[in-house]
Amino acid sequence: MSEAPLRPPAPPAWNRVKWTEAGQIAAQLDDVAIPPEDATAAPRDWWAAQVAAGELGLAIRFLAMALPRLEAVAWAAQAVERAEVRGDADRAAMAAVSRWIAAPDDALRRAAWAHCEPIDGPIRFLGAALFFSGGSIAPADLEAVHPAPTLCGTAAAGAVLAAAHRSTDPHAALAEALAAGDRIAAGAE
Repeated sequence: MSEAPLRPPAPPAWNRVKWTEAGQIAAQLDDVAIPPEDATAAPRDWWAAQVAAGELGLAIRFLAMALPRLEAVAWAAQAVERAEVRGDADRAAMAAVSRWIAAPDDALRRAAWAHCEPIDGPIRFLGAALFFSGGSIAPADLEAVHPAPTLCGTAAAGAVLAAAHRSTDPHAALAEALAAGDRIAAGAE
């Protein structure tokens, strides 16, 4: 009796992603149009095809928009932490971001942004992603002004991309960020 050939396990579903079609996510990216036959693909399948095709920047942007906002910020924070933290101001900013990720509330969101805003580069993008993740972007004592829904994902992608391109091996950093983001989207992290 012969045994059936072993098949690799199916990739994990993106359990944390609420979108059901790749076209829904791509529509949130200003410069991406997917062919109609791909628009109904499962988000992870379309993303995996972009990764396989070497479109890593697009895959980062797509994933940042696919993830819920808290997860997008946490993912970007991981990438920035691996590549960017250098001095006391960076460490203070990352500590403020970590506090918000652990207990997201408006006071911590505003405090984290205050730490990140003066720093150029990936940490500033990370702070913007966090600040635009929800809540008013107007001063606390003024009428609420809510950010456009795409700003958090756009800034999170910027943080991941900027951090990768400041590393000694940008391609490896992008691959590592994509793998981490895939695990977060699947609910494995």
